[in-house]
Amino acid sequence: MDSIKAWTGTINSDSIVYPPIAFDVTNEGIDGILPLDFINNQVDVMICINMIHISPIACTDALFRVAHQLLRQDGMLLTYGPYRVDGSMVESNVAFDESLKARNPEWGVRDLEVVRDLADKHGIELAQSIHMPSNNMCLLFRRCLP
Repeated sequence: MDSIKAWTGTINSDSIVYPPIAFDVTNEGIDGILPLDFINNQVDVMICINMIHISPIACTDALFRVAHQLLRQDGMLLTYGPYRVDGSMVESNVAFDESLKARNPEWGVRDLEVVRDLADKHGIELAQSIHMPSNNMCLLFRRCLP
């Protein structure tokens, strides 16, 4: 987080760019944790890197619930990490998935379709998926109209 704080501190912009904020998405109440301008759908972009596979699936569900509360209409949530697509993934991610589940049975590489369905449940739609290096994906989600 220190490198992200340093990087955001160098941005010269008319927009407000807050430093990164770490919080537990499973907390029902987000009041008092986030700056007041985040409440009531005022956030343009949220970024979540390497969380979905290293947490229980309930955290992914909560991430989309919080995103719906914070993102403005057409606001974007970017997630990054490994995903299983149409039931398959590359061999290195199979081994990674096994090592995650050995550490905690609630962890593991998620099915893209399951993640997309959780997003849909909270009014967040998958807008684009981009294949990245090291067999990861960047998923761009958009908050839908009510």
